[in-house]
Amino acid sequence: MYSVYNGIEGVIPVGCWAHARRKYDEALKTESKNKGRAHKAISFMGKLYKLETQARNKQLSPQERYQLRQEKALPILIKFKAWLDEASDKVLARSYIGKAIKYNLNQWHKLIRYVDDGHLGIDNNITERDIRPFTTGRKNWLFSKSLNGA
Repeated sequence: MYSVYNGIEGVIPVGCWAHARRKYDEALKTESKNKGRAHKAISFMGKLYKLETQARNKQLSPQERYQLRQEKALPILIKFKAWLDEASDKVLARSYIGKAIKYNLNQWHKLIRYVDDGHLGIDNNITERDIRPFTTGRKNWLFSKSLNGA
């Protein structure tokens, strides 16, 4: 998470599970060992995303989504946290899987915040997809001499 947001009064940072998952994808691609741990972590996250898909397909209200998360996501998160704590002692800190586990543990208080409010998303993929045209366009527009040229 971008650290600038940590110091803004009244802003409560919420972690992005897509970013957390990406670390395990990197571990799967680069490591010949420890793939079992990466698969296990991705399995936990898959269960969380499956619940979010169910909530979206059923068009649950924010209150109903909150209830679903409290009843079903929270137990998964508790098991995942216990697994992370146990696995962190068994991997090399500088390995890709070690970095992924460390990232999750360091961001844990932010990653689990989405279960406290049915209005929050499990990740920020929609927002990032919406701003992509502007971030990629910046390079193209940088040296434009007029609005029409941009």
